[in-house]
Amino acid sequence: MTRRVIIVGANGRLGSELALRLSGIDGIDVIAICRNMAGSAFLRLNGVPCRLGSMVKRESADELLGDADVIVNLAYAFPRSVAGHRANLALVKNSIEAARPDATVILASTIMVYGPAFPVTLPDAYGFEKLRLERAFLRSAATRGVKARVFRIGHALGDLQPLTQQIKTELGAGQASVNGNNVTPSNTIHVASLAEAIDIVNGGHPRVIDLVSSPQWTWGQLYSWYASALGVPVTRSGQVVAGWGTRRVLREGVLAATQVLPERLAERMYGRFLIDRARRELTAGVTPETTPMAIEATRWRGLTGRTLAGLSDPVAAIEHYPMPPLHIG
Repeated sequence: MTRRVIIVGANGRLGSELALRLSGIDGIDVIAICRNMAGSAFLRLNGVPCRLGSMVKRESADELLGDADVIVNLAYAFPRSVAGHRANLALVKNSIEAARPDATVILASTIMVYGPAFPVTLPDAYGFEKLRLERAFLRSAATRGVKARVFRIGHALGDLQPLTQQIKTELGAGQASVNGNNVTPSNTIHVASLAEAIDIVNGGHPRVIDLVSSPQWTWGQLYSWYASALGVPVTRSGQVVAGWGTRRVLREGVLAATQVLPERLAERMYGRFLIDRARRELTAGVTPETTPMAIEATRWRGLTGRTLAGLSDPVAAIEHYPMPPLHIG
């Protein structure tokens, strides 16, 4: 029996790769939801059927999602004002309201809700926003009696994912941020494993799932696997100690404040923040020891253990949910 999987927010890197990997699996009929024709171009070129429209409006959501067996909601935009938060909230609620009673709805959240960047377990502005959306999603699902699951997704790996590209670049340049012997849990999830999770999740699994590879790759294993695929050695780089820092506090304060201020003022503050951040990054002089990967490998405290039982080894998942040859245009 063929199941229809509809992916909301499919034109992002994660959504695009997920749609492509699922599109080749027997018994799965994938449909991608994109806001406009331009956003759907890459997926259409690669043979993925697309529907165009906005999930913010309930009527549109009904038309886009009404025939889905599984709905995967990846859509999210960082809210620069109260209006942005309301739009995200509408996306989450409409994914439930538009679902058939027998459908399964999956909301993509993030392990950043555990706040790895801080010395205490406290999410940053992004993590707080995701927590609010999780709660609204589960409340709506309980009200309608819809089967709903929250995937707190780990750091995404895959052919189209920036993290994989960064690792390959570091290895190719002989400047890997992580030693091949590093045993820190990576808390990563390959997009192939995400595809498998969508394929196997059912009513017996927890409502909220920490979605990381099973068994977990350490950072050392992860870098070693990519190094082997590239035919290069893993070279040791310097140790990095992450700090909280005044700049981090100010940044999170700005991002949190923009969600409660009047919209015009919030837009001005957010624009100023982006300009200042760009100036800092252009003048910082990034080295292998200051990359996000190097920092992440030293500061993460681990997850809660609510993982998804039944996931294959990452390598097996990659083989079972392969990336098709791409047409770029």
